[in-house]
Amino acid sequence: MTKLTYDDLERRYEGPIPPGELLLLQAGSTEAVLFARAKADVVGWRRLIREWIAEVIRPRRADRSIQPYQVETLRQYWAEYRRCVRRALTLQAIVDAGGKIDP
Repeated sequence: MTKLTYDDLERRYEGPIPPGELLLLQAGSTEAVLFARAKADVVGWRRLIREWIAEVIRPRRADRSIQPYQVETLRQYWAEYRRCVRRALTLQAIVDAGGKIDP
């Protein structure tokens, strides 16, 4: 399969080129796109966890009004963050090796 260029995509689509096609063109492979999205997920979850700690956990612990569901929510966020980190590391190894993701 030949590598598509921007000109090829312009010829293929009469209107705007779909964002997914542009991402694929910029990244070079499906795996690289998935890796970029996984890195963004890690950043997003990290930011959410930090905000949750700063805005909910610390103030409520200070005035002793913390509720169990707030701590449980933080645990769930951490679990999702760790899952995203593992996925990003797996995809990074695949991209670095130039491999493909098994279906």
